[in-house]
Amino acid sequence: MIKSTQFPTALRFKNLMIKKNEENKMKTDFEIVKEFMKNSENIDAIWDSEALIWIDWREYDEDIVRYFNDKLEDKIEFEFIDNRKDYGEDIVLKKNDERLQIPYNEVMERDITIKYMNDFIGPQYQIRWFVESLGGDTLAFVLLTAEEWGDLEEEFGANNIKHYFSEINLDSAMFGFDLEIGEFQWFSEFRKNNKGVDILVFQKIAALRSEKRQLDAKRDSGDLKLKDYYFQKKGIDEKISDLMEKYHICKPII
Repeated sequence: MIKSTQFPTALRFKNLMIKKNEENKMKTDFEIVKEFMKNSENIDAIWDSEALIWIDWREYDEDIVRYFNDKLEDKIEFEFIDNRKDYGEDIVLKKNDERLQIPYNEVMERDITIKYMNDFIGPQYQIRWFVESLGGDTLAFVLLTAEEWGDLEEEFGANNIKHYFSEINLDSAMFGFDLEIGEFQWFSEFRKNNKGVDILVFQKIAALRSEKRQLDAKRDSGDLKLKDYYFQKKGIDEKISDLMEKYHICKPII
C-alpha cells in the first residue's frame, strides 16, 4: 500500500488556518487593514483577525468601552455615576483633566456609547465601522491612530477606505441602521456597484426610499390625495437624484 505524504484535505486546511492566525497575531492592526485593502475581495484576510473589534447588540456598554480601551496605547479611565434613571448608572470617561459623561437619553444605546467613545479619544485615535459586518446582530470596528488612517487613505484613496471603514460621527447610525425587509439585497447590490461611496450616503438614500414607501401606503389607504402624493414623491425623487449626482452614484435602484 502506498502511503500519501500529504495531510488529508480537511486537516491540511485546518493547519493552514492555524498558521495564518498565528501570523496575523504577529502583525499590527494597521498592517492587517493594509493587507486587506491590497485585495479587498479576500474578506478572510481581515474577518478572523485581531484587528476587528466585534460588538454584539446586547453587549454591556461598559464592556464596549473596555474593548476599545484595550486597543489604546494611552488608556483612559471610566467610572459610573447615579443618574436616577431606570436603565442604571451613566458612564463617565476620564483622561487626565478631561471628563465626559456619555449623554444617554432614556435608555443606554450601543451607538451612543461608540460615538462618544470615538469622540473622546480623538483626534489622536479614530474608531471606524467595518461596513462588511453589516447584516447581523454583531458589528465589527477597527481602532487605529488618525495618522494610520491618514496613511491608508493616502495609499488607497480616502473614498476606498471609507467604503469599507466608515468614519463615525455623532450622527452615525450603526446598530440603529435598520434596513426594512427586502432592503438588504438592494443595499448590498448598491454598494457593490458603487465602490468608494461612504455608507452614510447610502443611509440617506435608504431613508428617502423608506419615505417613498410610507407615501405609497398613505396613497393606497386613501389617507393622501393623489395630487399631494405626486408632489411629495417628486420632492423625494429630486433629493435622491441630487445625492446620486453629488456622489457620482451609478446603477440606481429607485
